[in-house]
Amino acid sequence: MLSLLFAMGETHYAIFYIVQFTEISKTHLISIAHKGFIKGYKADDRNLWQIGKCMKGAFFVAFINCVFPCNFAAMQAVIRNIIQETPSVRRLELVFSDLTIFEFQAGQFVVIRFGELPEGNNERSYSISSAPEHSNRIEICVVLNPGGALTPLLWNKSVGDTLEISEAKGTFCLPEKCDTEIAFICTGTGVAPFRSMLHYLLYNQKYAQKLYLIFGNRTKKDILYEQEFEALAKEFPNFYFIPVLSRQENWDGEKGYVHEVYESIFSDKRDARFYVCGWQAMCTEARQRLKAMGYNRRQYFFEEYG
Repeated sequence: MLSLLFAMGETHYAIFYIVQFTEISKTHLISIAHKGFIKGYKADDRNLWQIGKCMKGAFFVAFINCVFPCNFAAMQAVIRNIIQETPSVRRLELVFSDLTIFEFQAGQFVVIRFGELPEGNNERSYSISSAPEHSNRIEICVVLNPGGALTPLLWNKSVGDTLEISEAKGTFCLPEKCDTEIAFICTGTGVAPFRSMLHYLLYNQKYAQKLYLIFGNRTKKDILYEQEFEALAKEFPNFYFIPVLSRQENWDGEKGYVHEVYESIFSDKRDARFYVCGWQAMCTEARQRLKAMGYNRRQYFFEEYG
């Protein structure tokens, strides 16, 4: 049955057929799909929610790799600049010297491949934090995991070194048309795609509705792009930068966690769109809370990591 459906090009129905009898979490399927295993299928949170539950991880990965081999169109990018943004996060400015324009949409990510490591565990995804500007440069944020296999390699790179990078991937993007308030809710490096989206909306689209960046961190020194976001809030009256700190003493701003903040702002349940990016547990709780507030899957969108 499955072979027939795929042969007919009915990818959506084939996957629907699969997931009726399996139990992998939707989050894992989204993660796999975002990494490029499902070629030609628009595997975003909205579509996958409609599909339902999915199969167990190892079997699903093997199956998808057989039917839809991973598509990694490698390009060479040179590290042009490295900025120590916080004690544990570095910003890498990358330039594709063989390209005039690196095409991407705000919210997408790239995959970096480390050729010095064995196949199977030599790739990592990083959201693009710069806005589309019709150039051959992008910026990413790299948080150091001292015990990890890959981020220490990136931290040992220097200006002038070359990285092997994929084309832009992912569907965690803005719609072509939107005229509602938007809340961007994130923690840590989950702010990266939202920096790209905010620059695109404010400078390129001249977006008139209110935009909220609700950004959770432990302490003030962990806030990425703090001065930049503060400057944006002064320049654009419709942009509200709301950092939320959970472990900072002597802090006059919002304390605790991001959930209480957006619940307070949108307590009247007015029409809005919510984009959430961060650890899986945070995204899961946000989904539950937004649903309890009366919002639906056409109004909230998620990008999970970890």
